[in-house]
Amino acid sequence: ADFALEDKGALGLNTSVDAFLGSQNCGALGSNGSEDAQLGSENFRALEKRHSNSALNAGDTLSCHYEPTCRRSNPMTCNGFTLAEVLITLGIIGVVAALTIPTLMQKFDDRKATTAFKKFYSNINQALQLSEIDNGKISTWTINPPSPRLENGKQDYAQNSVNLINFFNTYLAPYLKYTEIIDGYVDESEDGGDNPYIYFADGSSMGMNNESDGILISFYAPQGRINNVTQRRSALLFQLRFPDNVAETQCGSKNMHFCPYNYTSCGTTREQKLANCETSGSCCTSLLLYDNWEFKEDYPR
Repeated sequence: ADFALEDKGALGLNTSVDAFLGSQNCGALGSNGSEDAQLGSENFRALEKRHSNSALNAGDTLSCHYEPTCRRSNPMTCNGFTLAEVLITLGIIGVVAALTIPTLMQKFDDRKATTAFKKFYSNINQALQLSEIDNGKISTWTINPPSPRLENGKQDYAQNSVNLINFFNTYLAPYLKYTEIIDGYVDESEDGGDNPYIYFADGSSMGMNNESDGILISFYAPQGRINNVTQRRSALLFQLRFPDNVAETQCGSKNMHFCPYNYTSCGTTREQKLANCETSGSCCTSLLLYDNWEFKEDYPR
């Protein structure tokens, strides 16, 4: 609050007397509008210092009037914020955060997935090339039996898992850096097992499933199997076809044995691949390969 001083004579100030006068004359004004007498006294003292070269004569009178800086009639002159203003501001911040944070988190996960996809695709192709040097052309590779069965005709999950792990150890393990192999076998029931998974140091993983003419390979980005991110954004599905004629049919060339699943069925243009990705998740790997493993704005959620 501001206290203005009006003197009707020469003002002169004896601090002990004037402090008392400030308290008596202006303190009462201070109490109006939730101010106190001490405030009136302190503000009056400040005015005294600016008039200290005058003398106080007998009969002089002092008067002061209260000029509050913060007027209730004009809240804009007040320092600080009202409770309503604070709540409105917090509400706006909350709405903005709710709209932007999920998008930022999705973009962060997409960047992690893109990095993991590029790394895996490069590493697996390099491993296949090195393995061909040691183990012969991919067209001569085999996995036996391709789909083992029990005497009752049910799938032999235990033997299936063993066959896949043996294949990995023979043809891929020496050329890939991995941390562990998890056997997916559980029991002999109809749904008694899963395919074995190979885990890599960055938290990504690779699953394998054998077929009569090759192997299906599923790759999961680090957040894919942990945060249950949608499969279109966290998993890739590839095929490794052994015979040259099957490679030509499935991958488009007899010299191309490793490619996205359903590669030749997903279209040749980006528009075709995008449309097939929207209707069939198996074509999304083909679309991502076309886009250099990056998630474009129109990539299906």
